[in-house]
Amino acid sequence: MSMCSAPPSRPLNLSPIMIDSLTRAATPSEASPTKRSPTSPQLLHKLHHPGSVLSLAVSVKYIFAGTQNHTIDVWDSHTFESVAVLTGHEGSVLCLHLSQCGRWLISSAGDSMVHVWDVRTLRRVCIIWSSYDVGDMFSVVYAPETGHIYLGAQNTSIQWFDLDSVYSPRTETPIPVVDESDLATNKPARRGTHKFFDSRGPGGVLSRRPSEPSPSMAATPHHQIPPDQIIQYAHYGYIYSFILGPGRSGGAATLFSGGGDGEIKLWRLDRLHPEPAPFKTLSAGRDDVGGVLSLSLQDTILYAGMSNGDIRIWDLDTAQLLRHIRSAHNGTDVLCTTVLDNTVVYTAGADGRVQRWGREGPSEGWEAHRKDDGSEGLVLAAAVVKGGNQQSARELLVTGGNDEWLKIWDVRETEEGSIDGSGERGEGEEDDAVLFKALAKLVSLRTISGSSGHVEECRRGATFLKNLLRRLGAEATLIPCSGNPVVLGRFKANSTPVTEEKRKNVLFYGHYDVIGACENGKDSSNWHSDPYELTGQDGYLYGRGVSDNKGPVLAAIFAASELMAEKNLSVDVTFVIEGEEESGSKGFAEAIRSKKDVIGDVDLIILSNSYWLDDSVPCLTYGLRGVIHATVQVSGHRPDAHSGVEGGAVREPLIDLINLSSKLTDDAGKICLPRFYKAVRPVTSSEEKFYEAIIDKLKPGSSHHDLLNMDALMARWRFPSLTIHHVNVSGPGNETVIPKSASAAVSIRIVPDQSLEEITADFEAYLRAKFAEMGSKNVLKVTIDHQADWWLGDTDNTAYKVLEGAIREEWNMVNEHPLYIREGGSIPVVRWLEREFGAAATHFPCGQRSDSAHLNDERIRLVNLIKGKRILKRTFQNLA
Repeated sequence: MSMCSAPPSRPLNLSPIMIDSLTRAATPSEASPTKRSPTSPQLLHKLHHPGSVLSLAVSVKYIFAGTQNHTIDVWDSHTFESVAVLTGHEGSVLCLHLSQCGRWLISSAGDSMVHVWDVRTLRRVCIIWSSYDVGDMFSVVYAPETGHIYLGAQNTSIQWFDLDSVYSPRTETPIPVVDESDLATNKPARRGTHKFFDSRGPGGVLSRRPSEPSPSMAATPHHQIPPDQIIQYAHYGYIYSFILGPGRSGGAATLFSGGGDGEIKLWRLDRLHPEPAPFKTLSAGRDDVGGVLSLSLQDTILYAGMSNGDIRIWDLDTAQLLRHIRSAHNGTDVLCTTVLDNTVVYTAGADGRVQRWGREGPSEGWEAHRKDDGSEGLVLAAAVVKGGNQQSARELLVTGGNDEWLKIWDVRETEEGSIDGSGERGEGEEDDAVLFKALAKLVSLRTISGSSGHVEECRRGATFLKNLLRRLGAEATLIPCSGNPVVLGRFKANSTPVTEEKRKNVLFYGHYDVIGACENGKDSSNWHSDPYELTGQDGYLYGRGVSDNKGPVLAAIFAASELMAEKNLSVDVTFVIEGEEESGSKGFAEAIRSKKDVIGDVDLIILSNSYWLDDSVPCLTYGLRGVIHATVQVSGHRPDAHSGVEGGAVREPLIDLINLSSKLTDDAGKICLPRFYKAVRPVTSSEEKFYEAIIDKLKPGSSHHDLLNMDALMARWRFPSLTIHHVNVSGPGNETVIPKSASAAVSIRIVPDQSLEEITADFEAYLRAKFAEMGSKNVLKVTIDHQADWWLGDTDNTAYKVLEGAIREEWNMVNEHPLYIREGGSIPVVRWLEREFGAAATHFPCGQRSDSAHLNDERIRLVNLIKGKRILKRTFQNLA
């Protein structure tokens, strides 16, 4: 019995339209790449790899890439995070094959070795080698009908090995057929120099030969292919490609092989007779120019990519060549052909392009790979996958090339109108897919608050969120505001046990406005991608606002939406999303009060607008400092003057400002305002335990040595501070001018239990008193630009406990807990919301410390966004 049972043969569903499109003559437009249409595949994500990607295999869980660097790199196919790097080959990994059951990954390489890997554990099971010098192994497949692996080699041979015989079907564990003490005689010997395969290349360079195996390699069972399980000269040329198909001519399965001789051979396979038995050859006769580099099967239609740039399409029922498409890839090698869902074929070539072939012929083509220097890239590998996880509705095409990038394309056929991120799910589309589209749309809107040039964009952002909420099942409206409008939405509880009288109302606060992605008023050129185009790279999403705060807001919206769709929403979730948070929440209080009757009583407040302490440990935030932003200006009575003329004759405003500013702190940095520290809440023993847990978690060497003592943490989070940010002067600002006026931007961070009003009043009074003591005739002006109160959460309340449980479960924190942290920054409205609604707030950080909010290359890790949504979903479900 085979470890991987063969799936039943699929019924043929070749439509007359497809047959017609395949049999009619190719037109010139079909033979050349076409311009990308509005519904062409979207580049979903790209992964950097320092070298060429030569082979690919994709499962619903992993992306496997065989590389020129002799490794197999593994990424999570959902979060695109690096999972593992599989080593052991001593040559370029030329072919990867996933068994139909998804259990085995089989790799072949330029070192003449085949490695078998268990996909569940990502551990090597065994190594298979030939009795002969075979050179590069270009192709490999596993046939569940026979339980054998089939290999195609550079020396023109086909070989096979009984994989099932070295595995126990009951225990699914390797049978120890090779004793470690016998490895010296049971492992492949280092072969001597072969006059052909080891010949010197251009420049007299000798090809690399395998070194002695590492201890871990030596401990792996090695199996030699018996000499009688080899067909020599199966083709008159290298055997470049294999594909496995349904049984024909009485066999259980059919092995298709493509060779450098331009022929495709069909071999009969069955359990009793695993040796490939040839029964048909497909040849174009005199037109057989070039080798068969790639094969793909679509029902009874076989696609062959040729080394001369042609694509040949065969009807297997009649063995007829239906079409011969010349120069399909501009005359370059057609290195990849792959079929998605038995309906669409993708071909890729050495011209760097991918061509899509649908039921009516070639529908579109696009440039997939190009080197950084602008030179043409090569698409060396391609694979497709459909279904199986939260992105199951996505049909993904993965391509690898020589430009050091692995690229993931969303090739799902979608109505053009539904890819605008409106929130409408396509048929079978999962919420994560819609979430990412919605985020892409929201990031593209330049919702920069405090900028008169972006008022319309901010309104479009608010309108987008309102429409998204409605389409996902919520009630939603816009609240007029003196600044940008506030979005108000509500998902109503619909789980069976909940009644109108008993259900809780959870208010989720967030903001859709952002800081502009510019420097000195000009568009920033220091982003690695367009800040207003969502870009996926190496497991992260880049774009202005992805972390602060558009990504977390959408995660919360989709969390509530999913629960509502599942009829598991046990609390009302009310969304209050403002558009002025980055500019001091102008008009927010008045707008909320105008709709307070609509919002109703609030039981809990949740926000997600901060970050972890580092990049690895989940956190919960329970404190924020308040802030007072002020401008201190000293002005003279004369215009700007020349220092060579007036220097020494006038009291200079800038010198007065410097002297006055120096009186704000003493030489040790202590703030000199009267009674400033009197109201600061003393440190408690329970609070110290939070800090001790943080210090214990952030071990030395974690790159956060600056946080590894309690004093440093408390100075950042729970004690007040004063900062002078910058000084501005009037006039041209050159070295000879005495400015008429000078101003300094000053901020004071306050903490529990300091009074915002008292500190503000004391600050102004202190400056005026000290300025009067200076006896200057210049004029002092103190302007309070912005204020926000401190906030301290109750870590013992229900919401914190529910969130902690959700975090532990989602991040698999066995015997561990998230860190409870405070932050030195401020969010203006948190304490105001608590006071206004009489409800406690809870702060759930979604992003990492390295997210670069407000900076160039702002990003959020994809897994953080996905898990953030799931954590909020668990929280909304369990808060009742």
